[in-house]
Amino acid sequence: MPFFKKNWFLLILLPIFSLSYVLYQHLINLPVGDDLYVMNLFNQLHEATNLRDKITAFFYQHNEHRIVITRLLAWVQFQISGHIDLRWWLVFGNISLLGMVYIFYINLVDFPRWWILPIAFVVIAPISNTLLPMQNSNLFSAFFGLCTLHFSVKNTSIRSFVATLIFSCLSIFSNSGGFALLPILSCVYFLQKRYSILGLWLGWSLLLMGSYYWHYEPIYRHPTSRLFFSQLPKAFSFFFAFLGSIGFNAKVAQLGGIVFLGGIGLAFYRKFYRPSPFFFLCMFYSILMAAMTTFKRYEYGITTATSERYSIYSVILTASLFIFTLYAAQSFQQVKRLLFPLIFALSIGIHLKFMTFHLRNPEGRKVDLTTRMENYQLTHLGYNYFEIPILDKLRTYGYYDFSIPAPIHNKAFYDNFNRPPITSIQLRVKKLYQTADKLHFTGTILGTDKHIAAIHGYSSRLLVLQQSNIPLDDQINVLTNPRNHQSLILNTELENDLANTVLPTITFTISKKYLTAPSYTFYFLLMNENAPTLAPIKTNVSFRL
Repeated sequence: MPFFKKNWFLLILLPIFSLSYVLYQHLINLPVGDDLYVMNLFNQLHEATNLRDKITAFFYQHNEHRIVITRLLAWVQFQISGHIDLRWWLVFGNISLLGMVYIFYINLVDFPRWWILPIAFVVIAPISNTLLPMQNSNLFSAFFGLCTLHFSVKNTSIRSFVATLIFSCLSIFSNSGGFALLPILSCVYFLQKRYSILGLWLGWSLLLMGSYYWHYEPIYRHPTSRLFFSQLPKAFSFFFAFLGSIGFNAKVAQLGGIVFLGGIGLAFYRKFYRPSPFFFLCMFYSILMAAMTTFKRYEYGITTATSERYSIYSVILTASLFIFTLYAAQSFQQVKRLLFPLIFALSIGIHLKFMTFHLRNPEGRKVDLTTRMENYQLTHLGYNYFEIPILDKLRTYGYYDFSIPAPIHNKAFYDNFNRPPITSIQLRVKKLYQTADKLHFTGTILGTDKHIAAIHGYSSRLLVLQQSNIPLDDQINVLTNPRNHQSLILNTELENDLANTVLPTITFTISKKYLTAPSYTFYFLLMNENAPTLAPIKTNVSFRL
């Protein structure tokens, strides 16, 4: 019987309505986080002089990602509306949650179809990237990833294999997390002894990696992997918190991650890959994403591991373990009767927890976002050094402008707020020398305790090694589109971790392969969404190689 004719289908409408209500309460056409860097696509298209440059604009790096699908949908939305509307970007991302539920449903062929109910309540929920328009790239990547896994196990037809190739490409060019699919399916085809398909898949994988990393600039400011084996406890804490990030609370997330990993082990022991290879692969997709992210991000701490942009993989793992638990209980009649109601109740509880959390103060969030825009419109500040030129161009070219519905503060308020707590940073150099292949630096920030505390007040404390003959230009966004040879960005906190030091001391050792110019100058980039806007602060330190 078709999905839409099931008697219990109306229950699936409940999470759809509740998620829609949460979105309705928060929808506002104002940028959040990295949204402006995606909106910059329209400036790049406007300034492009030929078709090649226009196409290239969709493939520009965003940190270590190529968010082509997000940019394409933003472009489609603009072609329909005639202006940038971030509310639609938000809706597009959340619609992909419905697609995920459908993929889960069509893979319940050997199980009762109503088992989709608890999955629907945890997937169609305000858990992952619900309110961040640009972060829909994670949701798109996860959705296309599930499609890839679905077609890879569906059957051995050429049509399914072609679909696998297409959806894997879409996943990778939505977000780099899609690369987790490459080793997973390589193992699948190898274990299935489908060697001809494996050869084609490996060739396709090399093609994807080659095209993805063509003209790719590695992000330098993640030295985490160099300390990985010496900080295994911290790495494991991050890994388990990532797996269990649906747990909402950091301690619950870590405990949940341990339980989830045990569940995956039990699924492997019970050979769950035989009755349901799709759900089994979903588990390993989630665990591989956790491992990849841990290797690159664990020093950022538990808060990062449990952040919304990663939660979708914990959601996928939760849904898969629901099915395994129900499957494993089928041989126990007493447990079988109670288990589904318990899991269904748990899924409703998870859904309500996140729903009520996001409904606590939606108007306050709108006011915060509107305040930043009002600050920008009255004082030409309010956003960071690289975001303000993007907004300027968007307004000049006619792509985006936001009309403040009612004044919140006057210009005098923002002038006072914008008064910078830091106007200069001086360093005392203790060590600055080079070896055959590395540059070594140790120095101390000079100033009073109040001055140092003001620097600590910024969440991003970045040190930029800038070519001395090239100014640190706000028209060139080196934050998300790196140019290491010109502006090498170091995270002072992570670099200090490598040397077991803390601010006001700064210590780093970097490879000289990034330093191609004859001389460099140190700048500080201090950024925080809820702090005064600061331009890069030029220090007193320069050096020649």
